[in-house]
Amino acid sequence: EALAVRGSRILAVGASEAIRKHIGEATRVIDLNGRLATPGFIEGHGHFIALGQARLELDLSTCKTWDEVVARVAEAAADTKRYPPGRWIVGRGWYYQAFNGAMPTRQLLDTLVPDRPAYLIAYDGHTGWANSKALRLAGITRRTKAPVNGIIVKDPRTGEPTGALKE
Repeated sequence: EALAVRGSRILAVGASEAIRKHIGEATRVIDLNGRLATPGFIEGHGHFIALGQARLELDLSTCKTWDEVVARVAEAAADTKRYPPGRWIVGRGWYYQAFNGAMPTRQLLDTLVPDRPAYLIAYDGHTGWANSKALRLAGITRRTKAPVNGIIVKDPRTGEPTGALKE
């Protein structure tokens, strides 16, 4: 709720009532009216909304192998409380090395989630992995042109989307 600062140091953080004891005659009080205050970051940008959203999605960030990805996605597909029938399975955090240098395909994801749409974003946020139902609902077919600055990875033999979507 509140914080007290002296010079360039944070003195205390806590409930407004507890922080009031740090207010003196020369104290400048800034009321943010419930808005978020964050410290300055050296990193050039932050993804606060995406970070919060990720906490609600299937977390694949600890999966380093294909078997771990399979187990985590299969577990989610079987969890009808968290993912009731018809609900999308959305997640993030998979690593490219789990696919031994190849891109993941819709067929792989179809074996894990055959009955509803699934879309999983890579750890870096630059590649998505969709199953066939998700591609169909998005209207992505062999005739779909890639968006500006994006790539719909297609099978070079058939022209069909593989399920990998870049940028």
